[in-house]
Amino acid sequence: ALFKVSQNMKALLSARYPNDAVPLPATPETYLFDEHLNNPELSDIVFFSDRDGGWEFHAHKIAFTHVSDEFHQLIDQHKVADTQQGDSHMPVRVDMGEVMQKDEFHGLMQFVYQGNIVVDEELTDENDANGVPPLAQRLLQFAHRYEMNGLKRHCEFCMEEYLQPVEDPKCEFLRGFISLAERCNADNFIRACALYALQHHGQICKSIGDAETALLAKQIEPHIRQHLQSTMYRLRVKKDECQLIHGVSTDNVF
Repeated sequence: ALFKVSQNMKALLSARYPNDAVPLPATPETYLFDEHLNNPELSDIVFFSDRDGGWEFHAHKIAFTHVSDEFHQLIDQHKVADTQQGDSHMPVRVDMGEVMQKDEFHGLMQFVYQGNIVVDEELTDENDANGVPPLAQRLLQFAHRYEMNGLKRHCEFCMEEYLQPVEDPKCEFLRGFISLAERCNADNFIRACALYALQHHGQICKSIGDAETALLAKQIEPHIRQHLQSTMYRLRVKKDECQLIHGVSTDNVF
């Protein structure tokens, strides 16, 4: 019932104010052409690691113009002393071996250069058993730590995509996802998980049992309450705005 109420309120808000329903775009931190991605031509910074078989990534400082100060501090902390001192044309080398795995860094660079992340993996029991979370999940934590908000929004969107298939509700992952979203202040993903839990309540209860379902309900309750209150407030504010602008009563609209 709560899920239906939420969907009806969302539909009403979207129908009356379609511009408000458009989410903020997950824009890249800066814009560069695809051919610049890992291209040594004119590269002035090289990220590398001796792990994962050893790898290098040729980047360009201009690509990081608009990233957070925290990410710039990360680069400064992991710079390697120049092997050819005095040569100003040598690219800066940054050791990322203690910071990120290869697929995580390449995902990060895809977003910085192209505004997108290619996520091939699916959320499966095998992934969970191997202790390897999906790429978007790992990058969400990185984006939160280093205040890369564009990347964070994009990872939230990717994580929401994992929840979409309704034939096999991903019950066992929900509580972990919500805890992750709370730690990362990922409000959009928290809301998506809470609504997903409401939508598939019956199947979730059968899958994880009454005790776990009760814990899940306790976990999502404040987020559902906040979501409904926020939507109701927006409807009320929009109603008042209409009255002020048009000088007419909108009592019958809502």
